[in-house]
Amino acid sequence: MCSDSSDQYKKKITHNVFSTCSDDMPPGKHTLHQYSMADASLTAKGAKSYAAVGLQRIIMKHKDGSEAEIALPSASAGAEYGEDGFAAFGRAEAIRVSASTGPVGVKLGLAADTGVGVKNGTVEAKVLGTGFSIGKKTSISAWVMNFLLSAASSKRS
Repeated sequence: MCSDSSDQYKKKITHNVFSTCSDDMPPGKHTLHQYSMADASLTAKGAKSYAAVGLQRIIMKHKDGSEAEIALPSASAGAEYGEDGFAAFGRAEAIRVSASTGPVGVKLGLAADTGVGVKNGTVEAKVLGTGFSIGKKTSISAWVMNFLLSAASSKRS
């Protein structure tokens, strides 16, 4: 997870091995992640907390902006509120393979994401991996598949 380091009062504990933030990674490269992370912040704009652990991720970026990822078991939980909205989610997945190009992305895997949020112009709800999001990011998710269409090329989680 790439984060905004400009937040004040932020406490972060991170362990990454062979890790590069995929948003900052140059095209034509790949990275391998093994990670655990805890993040909490309190700002004038709101508050958020987040915790995650995962075994391994391989991320590959192409020069045209397309991206592919393979992820092994991971789990995370988080909650946030602020002027952009609110969200509370728990995420657990056994495996995920994803690909995106421009505003279109597809994820295949076994996931049990559960939560609700209204944030950044998008309304989202999921129960055990099945749900939807409508707005700037529109997606339909079933337990094993997620199809995503973004209003603009945006960061996906």
